[in-house]
Amino acid sequence: MANISLSIPDTTYKKMKQFPEIRWSEVSRQAITKKIESLEELNKNSNQYTAQEIESFFTIAAEDIEDYLSSQSEVVLKDE
Repeated sequence: MANISLSIPDTTYKKMKQFPEIRWSEVSRQAITKKIESLEELNKNSNQYTAQEIESFFTIAAEDIEDYLSSQSEVVLKDE
């Protein structure tokens, strides 16, 4: 399996640390896989990606991962 590096805002990282039971690499892997599947569906009839489409994909994927990670760490615990 290939490895990639991912940069996220410090605030997101701090929030992630509040949930050590979550396998964040798996969350990222699933988000990337989902984005690829949706792009493949959109480009079913196209055999090539332009440089602009590839750049756009990585920008969108990074934003989607960041949004997903941020949404996962916004759990509010209520006192009972």
